[in-house]
Amino acid sequence: MVLMSNDQHEFMTQDIEIRLDEADHLTASTDTRYSLDEVVERIKEGINQHA
Repeated sequence: MVLMSNDQHEFMTQDIEIRLDEADHLTASTDTRYSLDEVVERIKEGINQHA
């Protein structure tokens, strides 16, 4: 089991929360949607470019 303070947890998750908020705003401002397969393929391409 891992124990951490609320401050440590907030520090570790703050960037993720900011990115999710940005994604929510972008989603609200456009009608473009991607299927799960399209998203997974883009992620794989990104990983392969950095490998």
